Amino acid sequence: MAASTGCGLLGPSESFEGEWIAPAGKFYVIGLSLRQSGDTVSGVACASDSGVLLYRNAPVSGDHPSIRITVTTAATAPCCAHLAGQTFTAEMEKRGEIVTPSGVRFKRSSAPACPPP
Repeated sequence: MAASTGCGLLGPSESFEGEWIAPAGKFYVIGLSLRQSGDTVSGVACASDSGVLLYRNAPVSGDHPSIRITVTTAATAPCCAHLAGQTFTAEMEKRGEIVTPSGVRFKRSSAPACPPP
């Protein structure tokens, strides 16, 4: 096993790698498809409301334990251009869930979190 450099000699305790789903309202769902290399996290986010896709392939980036989701114009569905420019942050909790400051909790999913392009 190779040693890492920097402050986090043992690396992060919980990986962001994988698929994540969070209910953010009665019918509103946010999905994350994340990859992790060391402490660097990247991936995409999507959201739907009542089965209607609002955005997909919104870039996700960050360094463990924090991520940032940026809804770009290219990511929004035709219905939802008004969502472009929104950003969200979240952090990995010790219990292995990703949580936003507003309390939205992402849990691991065995199914793809976002629809294919």
